[in-house]
Amino acid sequence: MRNFCALFKVTLKNTFGVTETGKKKTFLQKLFPIFLLVAIAPTIASFYFLTGDAIALLKPIQQTGVIIGLLLTMLSTLIFFLAIFLIPAVFYFSKDVETLLSLPLKASTILSAKLAVSMIYEYITILAIGIPVVLAYIVNVQPPLGFYPLLILTILLLPVVPLIMSGLLVMAVMALIPKARNRDLFNYISGFISLGFAVGINMVVGNMATISADEMVQLLIQGNNSFLAIFGYLVPSVPFAAKAVVNLSLVDFAISVLIAIGAYLLFLLIAELAYFKAAVGVNETGANRRKLNGKAYLSSTQGADPIWTYTLKELKLMIRTPIYLLNNISTVILIPAILVGTLMTTAGQQDELITLIQSIDWNAPGMFAYVLTAGVAIGLFMTSLNLITVTAISREGTRLFFMKYIPMSYNAQIQAKVNSGLIVSVLGILFMTVPFGVVFSIPWIQIVLAIVMALLASVFLNYFGMIVDMIHPKLIWEQEAVPVKQNINAVFTMLPGMGLPVAAFLVLNWLKNDTLFLVVLVVLLVGLDLASIIATRKIATSAIEKLS
Repeated sequence: MRNFCALFKVTLKNTFGVTETGKKKTFLQKLFPIFLLVAIAPTIASFYFLTGDAIALLKPIQQTGVIIGLLLTMLSTLIFFLAIFLIPAVFYFSKDVETLLSLPLKASTILSAKLAVSMIYEYITILAIGIPVVLAYIVNVQPPLGFYPLLILTILLLPVVPLIMSGLLVMAVMALIPKARNRDLFNYISGFISLGFAVGINMVVGNMATISADEMVQLLIQGNNSFLAIFGYLVPSVPFAAKAVVNLSLVDFAISVLIAIGAYLLFLLIAELAYFKAAVGVNETGANRRKLNGKAYLSSTQGADPIWTYTLKELKLMIRTPIYLLNNISTVILIPAILVGTLMTTAGQQDELITLIQSIDWNAPGMFAYVLTAGVAIGLFMTSLNLITVTAISREGTRLFFMKYIPMSYNAQIQAKVNSGLIVSVLGILFMTVPFGVVFSIPWIQIVLAIVMALLASVFLNYFGMIVDMIHPKLIWEQEAVPVKQNINAVFTMLPGMGLPVAAFLVLNWLKNDTLFLVVLVVLLVGLDLASIIATRKIATSAIEKLS
């Protein structure tokens, strides 16, 4: 236990950058917590009011427990997917792995400490999403006193099983590729194979959740939160945890605890057999030395526009670095592909739903506003996924001096970094809007206008993310996953990317004036774009010069 506690403290400091002390904070950095609250306030409010509206619909049929079931299911699934990338970064590719392997420590001690640190990281995700939903549930349902201790204990235990599931999956991938002993190859293979497993499992669970219309009616008649039975659970402990919290069942809570303990013991057993063997040598990397002939040399040294050259450098760096490719670029391609693939594969099972959507009169006056608002939502969502500009300075790390030495202004360098984010965002927007527009037979003029609205939203969020990372970069890190996956700056784009679209649709429903709404929306987006561009140019020089 003493070794575990000591290792946990050290790993916690390394992982969350607690060692960044002794450096005087600038005025903008001191205001960072206020900026954070302002950025996530619309998202928190949107989650709160949306949950309240859902409870108002579920209360008459005694199905308010569905909110807790949905919340725990969403959080556990999100933790599982995030851990697919977090586990390799913390358990295998952290620079402290080589040091720890040389110490007289058991694999169980190392894995337990790293698992505990990973859980703390996941608690941040849980709190950011769960607080407004739980608060709305408490205010509108007013559950009995027994609800609160069971909820707190359930939340504390919630990350255990999905993290261990991801850990076992990653360890299996590592063990099955014993000859791939360089870090880049491990990052590519483990990331894509693990993501494939995750998507496959999620699709299987989704199919298991389908029930007939008669069964749905029967559940409605029963009331008493009977809808909890319809969920397909990716994480086996969640159905018991949901029943424990909603029905105040100690038996179900005990079962969820036993599942978590059993998963932890299985994790330790497999770690003793597989961890050391797979962890040795994974931080090695390869290099490919290519000899250039005269023509290739002239081509590689030929002058070009500096901003465009810098933009290409940023894109090439993200493509060549596996952890950046998996987290910053692949998401904007894979998620639209998964959604479209799921839609196409389930079309035969849901003919009525597809027919209903395709029968919508998209030329109706009210639908035009909804399509354009959906475009804004897609622009914000796809930009928040890639995390390129909001981690652009952080990804420089200790190489920040490169920005200060090259003969190129800070504004030009920052613009190139923003351009790389805009290019990836545009790809995500096109991959999302065009296929869905074709499948749902939306008029091309509306698709084009929706793309324009998405681009306006994307410009704002990319520049806003750049401003955030210039003010508060995470420059002290040991491996590439930290500035992307363990960077609080991502909250500034991820949560607004999810919450602001909800707020826009709520305002559209409340205003009842489509023309006025669209005018205000366009003016607001253009104004935000101009303000963020001007602010970025004014902040760039002073912010970069103060960094060291």
